[in-house]
Amino acid sequence: MERTILIPTDLHVGSLNALKSCLADSTTGRFRIVLLHAMHAPSGISDLLFYSPRRALDTQMSAAFREALSILKNRFEQRIASMEILPFHGITQTAFEHFLSGLHVDEIHISLNYEMRLSDRAIDPLPFIQRSTIPVVEHGGRTTQASPDRHGVDHLQLLFER
Repeated sequence: MERTILIPTDLHVGSLNALKSCLADSTTGRFRIVLLHAMHAPSGISDLLFYSPRRALDTQMSAAFREALSILKNRFEQRIASMEILPFHGITQTAFEHFLSGLHVDEIHISLNYEMRLSDRAIDPLPFIQRSTIPVVEHGGRTTQASPDRHGVDHLQLLFER
């Protein structure tokens, strides 16, 4: 059985912890994975004319993030039916619900011990997710420490220690 899962990402390696946990914990089934990056749409006419969502995402992804995605795809090849990174430009809950409905999302997976690092154009998707009607699966317990990023931890190492 194939399920569609959505995972919010800030396009940093640490935001893939929920994906790794989901794939590692599941024993059966395949997943259609949607990595969601919420961001403001361009507002100027010239910006809109030359806007490409793919290019906007590509310019924000680091080499480490691309490498982590590649490692996840290779390591969990049997469980991944497809994986795509999509931008979300909406500003209302209704727009978010339509986005989820259009993608036929079955579950949303989030990491509790990763704090999103948002760029100036990014939007925090967690308020939309919390008000959503789609089931949310939480990975990792909340910690009282700061997020691993603030301690200089290499997230590629954290992702693949197992």
